[in-house]
Amino acid sequence: MQKMYNKDVREYLARAGLLILSVSMALLVGEALVRILGIGPDIYRMPEKIFRLSENPTLRYEHVPNIVYENYVINKHGLRGKEFPREKSADVFRIAVVGDSISFGWNVAEGQAWPDVLQRLLDDHPKSEDTSYQVLNYAVTGYNASQIAEMVTQRVAQWKPDLILYGYCLNDPQEHSIEYESLLDRLEPRSRSWLRESALRILSRSRLMQLAIVSIRPTPQDKEDDAEKRRRNDPQFHALDLGRGAEYYRELHEKPTSFRRVMNALSTMKREAPTIVLLFPVFHELENELLLAAHNKVKNAAERHGMGFEDLTEYFLQARRYGGYVNRDSLHLSPQGHEMAGKFIQGVVLRYLEDRHFVRTRN
Repeated sequence: MQKMYNKDVREYLARAGLLILSVSMALLVGEALVRILGIGPDIYRMPEKIFRLSENPTLRYEHVPNIVYENYVINKHGLRGKEFPREKSADVFRIAVVGDSISFGWNVAEGQAWPDVLQRLLDDHPKSEDTSYQVLNYAVTGYNASQIAEMVTQRVAQWKPDLILYGYCLNDPQEHSIEYESLLDRLEPRSRSWLRESALRILSRSRLMQLAIVSIRPTPQDKEDDAEKRRRNDPQFHALDLGRGAEYYRELHEKPTSFRRVMNALSTMKREAPTIVLLFPVFHELENELLLAAHNKVKNAAERHGMGFEDLTEYFLQARRYGGYVNRDSLHLSPQGHEMAGKFIQGVVLRYLEDRHFVRTRN
């Protein structure tokens, strides 16, 4: 009898293990398929712990200095990337990068963001012996044009950059900040178990789970997760979930009240240092003609302010045609995409410097 019981238990455990393995494999295959085919909404996990509320009402939030969290290392000045002294000697050409999560390097390891790539490439490039480069990354995930302008006025200007590179994203005219809302939510008292927090953290990384959430929308009476509430309240993510991303970005640039933030930001940068605007595309809309007007409007605004302008759309479009994996989602670059962006922007910077006789290539 005991032997038969033990045999039944082993068979039951074997079947349960096989079932768990089968379900796990099915989920893994499903996750891989939705990522490869680009099905479902983008996954956007905010590195909330690197943020704190700012005393500056325009900035609203800022990086926590001297913090290491997941892939992100923030130095004592509140910047991601290599740390430099504030004092600048005469032989240093200092570049300040401003922008949002694209230039910050969301979801890529330390040293992989395009400003880090640019620093490395400039260091390795043949140049005059009396010139060195510093690339300081002031980009903050979620910052809009008004916050970027305030960052330039209050912090970038103190470091006296020789050149500003503005990594422009088509959501920059937007007022709403999901990062700010998330930070406020995190600072509120709450009672979540460690197990639930861990489970939510894992599930938030799954595109398959995000697809399920979007496909089975909760009714108003249903309780939603905080992250889902924030996503649904963000006009950008709401438009992306509905497949109206291109229309939303076009409207942002057509609306005078929102595009005025961009114009004010460009005016601020112009007062502080020579500026080049680098427009990063919406990767799911690389060939959508609806966005041409928005691109041209940014270009015209930059040129009106006497700034350089570079649109990276065609560059990434060619890379995609040749099989390059350049983006993680509709807005953010993959490590390969950051490497390519760094090389492209190195060329932009070197042309700028050579035109103004700042550097000489060694013979």
